[in-house]
Amino acid sequence: MKEPINFDKVADIYDFIDVDYDIPFFLKETEGYKGEILELMCGTGRISIPLLDSGRKMTCVDNSIGMLNSFERNN
Repeated sequence: MKEPINFDKVADIYDFIDVDYDIPFFLKETEGYKGEILELMCGTGRISIPLLDSGRKMTCVDNSIGMLNSFERNN
């Protein structure tokens, strides 16, 4: 069995490619939703941050402290 990726070790370089082509999809899918959105494995916040910036209410969860630290720096 292969060892799982330790995302704490790669969190600082995880977003080395600037990709945002899918953000409009998530904005459209959540448009008009008044409740809180749960994002599991939110990582560095690549999707969460634009949703938060647009006024969505969110709870963002990740298993990696390194990824959450990157999320906090990016926000």
